[in-house]
Amino acid sequence: MRLSQSQISEINKMTKDGKSLNQISRNLGIGKTTAYYYFRKIRGKTFSSPIIRFENDRDLGEVIGVFTGDGSQSFDPINYHYQNRVHFGVHNKNYAIYVKTLYEKCFGKKFFVSRDGNTKLIVATNSKDIFNWFFERAIRYGWHYSQD
Repeated sequence: MRLSQSQISEINKMTKDGKSLNQISRNLGIGKTTAYYYFRKIRGKTFSSPIIRFENDRDLGEVIGVFTGDGSQSFDPINYHYQNRVHFGVHNKNYAIYVKTLYEKCFGKKFFVSRDGNTKLIVATNSKDIFNWFFERAIRYGWHYSQD
């Protein structure tokens, strides 16, 4: 079902007034992706794509090595999230923070550290571009690859 011209005008007005995408979607009773289509025409893209850049081969090797040893990826079709995670024991907190900093530097995207129960720390981000970057290397180098 297409939006009426009055709904499109209301989206434009609310966007110019500084309303969030969630507020627009709720107020008009339409899906966020539908609202985002018009919202983006005015505000532009609201998320930042990662800038994947390695200063040296050591950083590249460490990023791949850490992910190969302790990383995982998953895709959630309901929320359309591509999640990239690296798992650590809770006793490796300093190393998890180091890896978070390294990944943020190399991928140009914010990562977060969370706790999973009493025994695990997870360094993670949601990014289709990073998901595909690791997936392409898995295919290219023949890593055993399985998705969650």
